[in-house]
Amino acid sequence: MLRGTVTPLGPCLAPSPSLHRPIRAAQPTRCTSTPVQPAQDIVQTKHRRRHTRGGNLSVEDLPLPTGDWTARIPVVGETFHYINDAADWCNSRVGRHGPVFKTSLFGYDGYCISSFDLIEEVYEGIHHSTVQFQLDAFQELMAGPLTQMTYEKDAHVKIRRQFGSALSVDAVATYLPAIENLARTYTAKWAKQDTIDLELAIRDITMDFSSDLVVGLGLDQARKADLKHHFSNFTKNLNTFNVDLPGTPLRTAKNAKREVLAAIRDEVISVREKALAGDFGDKGSRTTLQNYIQGKLRDYNEVDEIDSLSIVVLNLLVAGYDTSAWSMLSLFAFVLQAPQRIRDKLKEEQDAVVAKHGDKLDRYAMADMKYADAVVKEALRLKGPVPLLMKRAKTDLALNGQRIPEGSVLFLSILTALHSDTQTIKDGPNKGAKVPRHMDIYDLEYSFKPERWLDPATTPTNHGQFAGGMHSCLGAPLYTAEAKVLLAILARHYRFDLVSGPVQWQPAGTIRPLEPIEVRLRPLAAK
Repeated sequence: MLRGTVTPLGPCLAPSPSLHRPIRAAQPTRCTSTPVQPAQDIVQTKHRRRHTRGGNLSVEDLPLPTGDWTARIPVVGETFHYINDAADWCNSRVGRHGPVFKTSLFGYDGYCISSFDLIEEVYEGIHHSTVQFQLDAFQELMAGPLTQMTYEKDAHVKIRRQFGSALSVDAVATYLPAIENLARTYTAKWAKQDTIDLELAIRDITMDFSSDLVVGLGLDQARKADLKHHFSNFTKNLNTFNVDLPGTPLRTAKNAKREVLAAIRDEVISVREKALAGDFGDKGSRTTLQNYIQGKLRDYNEVDEIDSLSIVVLNLLVAGYDTSAWSMLSLFAFVLQAPQRIRDKLKEEQDAVVAKHGDKLDRYAMADMKYADAVVKEALRLKGPVPLLMKRAKTDLALNGQRIPEGSVLFLSILTALHSDTQTIKDGPNKGAKVPRHMDIYDLEYSFKPERWLDPATTPTNHGQFAGGMHSCLGAPLYTAEAKVLLAILARHYRFDLVSGPVQWQPAGTIRPLEPIEVRLRPLAAK
């Protein structure tokens, strides 16, 4: 999933924590406890005495959020607590301070925003009241056009336009034959094995999705395995402090990045040279990279130089492999453990789709896979790869009846927002009532309900994983297509069962099981 957003743990374009440094425009201030007031809209303070909506207070008169930047480990702050159990970290502070509170994560003092209504207000203010925030190590490791888009509106709009055409719904429709071919190849291979390790299997297929479909590297199995090894060392060490010494995660990531760039360089040169000669490949089988280059030539009459284009490819690989793999892992882990009726409904839907469209998975068949789409969304809601987003306030903000000072770092806690979120019944005798959204990942009979996405009265507005506003995830249609195709092929042709015990997840805000998830696939008996 390609995002123009930055998140400390598990994102597509994930920042890495740097050494601690204080916020220049908003120095830590100890505050006395202040009652949490009703939510207010974000208010820009270009004029310092601008009043908040529905009240007479100016923004500068509002109280600061409470919390304590001093009761923490120097430099590290509350990072260890967050990494070990993100939900407990945030919920314990919400109980004391309300949905907006002071915190220190990854070496930065800032304010955590922990409810969806307030997070959506921040989304609405993008490029007006907040900008994307990236940490030093991440900027060094991932610097390039895709990171530039987070800072300036003009650069953001330009780059979204270039990638928008390469990742549009129409473009994704042209990728479907390749997605289907890969999915059929892998499922047939898995069915010949006694069992598969679900995490390793998903990582294999998503690497092929990324390297072949998105970038078009065309590597043989040996070179692909080598690339996956180095790429894994790169992505797992993105989230680190900015300490560049032998043996540190940052140095490991730098070394891995050098190997990855060397592995893809020849193909990048080849694709670029062909594009400059007017050869973008067959229209129905172009890669995301080819579509990106064509769009940039068409709209701006320019092509990135080799080094810059290689960084674009690196970003695409991170977006198409790392977070997509984690998202797909949770999807199939939940489907395997959810009540049998979930798989029965998937099979019933696929039988109807095949009867109408045949066995081919084209855009029209995909459009009729409403239940599969809901299953994908429900898995993202219950355990997605993005627990936290980060921004910086361009101006003083009024949020939740409190003031966020200009220059402050904002930690948008998607994980806690999901756990504390309620849905408002939109119709019927209970219209207006607020009920919990069900977030217990160990009680899927109660929690995993794809039907919530099919009923207009209860459909959530957002699962948070694709962000929102002008920084919404560009790669959402591509990930959704990959996941739905794999679901469809499994439902149509295979019985798939969990062989190992119930999945136990690590408590941190990442999608990582404590033990391998062993799965067995067997072909369904022919009718």
